[in-house]
Parts: sequence; structure tokens; C-alpha cells
Amino acid sequence: VNRSIQVEGAFGVLKDDYNFNRFLTRGKVNVKNEFILLCLGYNVNKLHAKIQGERLGHPLHQLKTA
Repeated sequence: VNRSIQVEGAFGVLKDDYNFNRFLTRGKVNVKNEFILLCLGYNVNKLHAKIQGERLGHPLHQLKTA
């Protein structure tokens, strides 16, 4: 009764949008490494969306002109 049924945003995205429902490896170290890769992919995807949507305010690197 006291537990919330709403899933946290990042886990909802991983489960629904990335179709992630179980780890492919066994063991604490392997699962931790797999989860780190998932988090890295999630964050890179968010950064890419921000860059494409021009929501950063400035580019990460200035373009070099020849």
C-alpha cells in the first residue's frame, strides 16, 4: 500500500525504450560492468539529443575553419 507504483524515469527509459529486461551476464562484477555500459549509452544518447536540439547554448568544441 505504501510503495509507489511509478517507475523512475531513467529505469523506465532503459526498460521500455531500450527493451532491456534482464542482464545478460552473471556475477556482481559482470552485472556492474554491464550496467555501467547501459548508463554510458543512456547518457551519450541524452547528450546527443541535446546537441541535436541545440539546447546546450554553445557547442562542445568550436569548429575549425580552413
